[in-house]
Amino acid sequence: MNKQNMLLGVVLAMAASAFARPFSAAEIPANSKWVAYANATGIRDSQIGQYIVAEIDEKAQRKLDGIKAIFNFDPLQDVDSILAFGPTIEEHGSGVMMISGTFDEAHLTTLLKMNKTYAQTTHNGTVIHNWVDDKNKQKDPAKRVYGAFASNGDIVMGDNEALVAQAIDVLAGKAPCLSGDSALNLAELDNAAFVAAALEVGDGEMLPAKAALLRQTRSMYFSLQESDGKLLAQLEINTDNSEAAFYVDSIVRGMLGMAFLHDETNPGLARLARGVRVNTIDQRVVIESACPVELVTETLQKSRGKSRK
Repeated sequence: MNKQNMLLGVVLAMAASAFARPFSAAEIPANSKWVAYANATGIRDSQIGQYIVAEIDEKAQRKLDGIKAIFNFDPLQDVDSILAFGPTIEEHGSGVMMISGTFDEAHLTTLLKMNKTYAQTTHNGTVIHNWVDDKNKQKDPAKRVYGAFASNGDIVMGDNEALVAQAIDVLAGKAPCLSGDSALNLAELDNAAFVAAALEVGDGEMLPAKAALLRQTRSMYFSLQESDGKLLAQLEINTDNSEAAFYVDSIVRGMLGMAFLHDETNPGLARLARGVRVNTIDQRVVIESACPVELVTETLQKSRGKSRK
């Protein structure tokens, strides 16, 4: 992997693992159908965040040190928050990621320009860099990655230039943003490590073939946070009708039952399942979990030990 595309890999990996700047509906395009927000600053100070850092092995640490040396960027310290959103809910739909933190724009731009596939365009005074990711060079060499440094210093990136340009305009106040009363405005939950919401889920024309449950879902909300030594998670699923809600409830309870049945072989998983509560009212299913952080880290440790064998 070359240096330029390693940068993309680092950012995407952080988006998947980062568990800041406050959530703001004013930064999200008005036509968005889903949004996710990760408070990277908060998780660094959490018990689970500290556990993850402590578990970084020597090989991973060497990679992190290499990244810091090449990019003048520390993945564990220099990111404050990550915000992602998109206008469609599809299996391979496009979206935009905005990373807030401390970056050396000049240095990163110089590295990007070393890529043989590098090109750039300008949108309303902002340079949009684009290049072909290594993993697509053989499979789909026409598929490019687009990234820019917004006026507020954020990194804005995605696989659709029009969506990246739209995000830049929203940040600059030149395009409509979400209204304050939008169902996707999760500002009241931005103290959580991670929050996400999606609307019109069942309307996606290209949902995975096996996503029958999603096709019955109108909207979904999820939050994850650490408080008073517990990891708190909540998932709310709003379905088409009470019958669909009944089946969602049954599926969730069935999964919990399977966890209980494996109490002897995987007691940690069973203990985690005992902390889950399911409440269904009409078309709405709410799944809540409250587990001691020590139990979560213990389960992760045992799972990691098994994977090494």
